[in-house]
Amino acid sequence: MTRTKGQMLLFLKSKKFNVPNLLLINLNSFLINKEFYIKKIQKKFKNQKIAIRSSSLDEDNLKTTN
Repeated sequence: MTRTKGQMLLFLKSKKFNVPNLLLINLNSFLINKEFYIKKIQKKFKNQKIAIRSSSLDEDNLKTTN
């Protein structure tokens, strides 16, 4: 099974690995409804510092890493 970095982090979190809180958002969904996702991010992380990362099936694989 091929997973994005974000999906792998969710999997590891479900297996009780020490993974920070995260929220996966599809780019196309975000572009269609930015206000909804901004509010969702603000609610989930309140006044915490956050990091925004890309997570694509094309980024890291057995032959390449980005």
